[in-house]
Amino acid sequence: MPSPLGRPHTAHEAIKYETALKADKFVLMVHGSAEEQAKARTVLASSKAWQTV
Repeated sequence: MPSPLGRPHTAHEAIKYETALKADKFVLMVHGSAEEQAKARTVLASSKAWQTV
């Protein structure tokens, strides 16, 4: 399970982030309360975001 702040817990997650960056994608980390994180997740999910966690 990803951490609430988006830091990878596993090597698999770290590789996934590294691969995205090498493919010229962005990795966005959101810091805030649970409510603020949920709002950010909703906004990103309704956009053309490649993947949200």
